[in-house]
Amino acid sequence: MVASSDPGKLTLYGKGRTSPAATKAFAKAHAVYWDSAIKRLWAAGGTRLCSYKVSGTAIAPKLTNAACRTVTGNVHDLSPVYGTSANLWMSNTSHVYRYDINRNRFQRAPGYIDTSKIKSVGNHSGGLVFTTKVGGANGDGTYGNGNVWLYRLNGSYVGNRYLSGAAIYKARPVVWSYR
Repeated sequence: MVASSDPGKLTLYGKGRTSPAATKAFAKAHAVYWDSAIKRLWAAGGTRLCSYKVSGTAIAPKLTNAACRTVTGNVHDLSPVYGTSANLWMSNTSHVYRYDINRNRFQRAPGYIDTSKIKSVGNHSGGLVFTTKVGGANGDGTYGNGNVWLYRLNGSYVGNRYLSGAAIYKARPVVWSYR
């Protein structure tokens, strides 16, 4: 699955396919995440957060049974909260949230994690939270900067990692086993 913000769509590929098995209109699509624990595909963008059942075959998958909700702001990222099977990170224009799947409830992230213009948020299995923040386009037309910000799950600031000359837009921790 690929999320494309312009044009706003989700593109679903089947196993071994180089051409799409299906596309679905999704305004300002920014993020997708496969939740293996509940066998649902999550998609976020614009002012929507949706989960889909994936049916069909591995070669010709289909998205069905959408369950969507309206969210505030423009969604930028969606990722699992490692260490729990019922929470997702979500960032929008103004805030970072933890979304409780079972309760269908958003809670703002604690401390310094909750800030505006976060383009990616995620955490390592040990609890270290990673974020990236981008204010606008660089002079060369790229987006991003050399910073990845680090926090504890309680929102306290740990530090940042900086790579001179880099244009980091999104960052993800590598987690070999999940849930």
